[in-house]
Amino acid sequence: RISCAMVDHFYTEGVEVIREHEEGNSMFILHKGTMQVLIGTQDVGRIAGPACFGEMALFGFTRKRNATVKALSVCICQELDGSVLIQALQEHPEELKRFEDSMVQHARNMKFQEWDLRKVPFFDGFPEDFLNYLEKHVVQRLFLSGQRMIAQGDAGSPATKMY
Repeated sequence: RISCAMVDHFYTEGVEVIREHEEGNSMFILHKGTMQVLIGTQDVGRIAGPACFGEMALFGFTRKRNATVKALSVCICQELDGSVLIQALQEHPEELKRFEDSMVQHARNMKFQEWDLRKVPFFDGFPEDFLNYLEKHVVQRLFLSGQRMIAQGDAGSPATKMY
């Protein structure tokens, strides 16, 4: 069970749980308490339990933490290592699609990832109506570290899929 592999943490007021710019490969589940989110020295928000944080580094959107997260009160958390999550998804492949959809939506909500083909050099010079058409029909997928994207012999023509 994944809960057996999670590490329990108890933080008191003022303790930094995550430091901006440090490498990270885990996420935290905040069960109780309130955390402060800082970018540089600027206070940019609060996280109140139950909630998750630290997931952007875990899912590979960035290698380094993009904010400092500090306890504002007594906080009870669990930490989930990325390797445990990947193993769980490999053992339960039926959950992968739901997980991918959830993370793509989360990235959109966080406005962390812009889904704009105009920023992809391959599409430079294509007409606006063509790019608009593609954006309406593109399927957004999340690939975890080490996950196979495509392999020789997979169904579908290389001409009909682009990654």
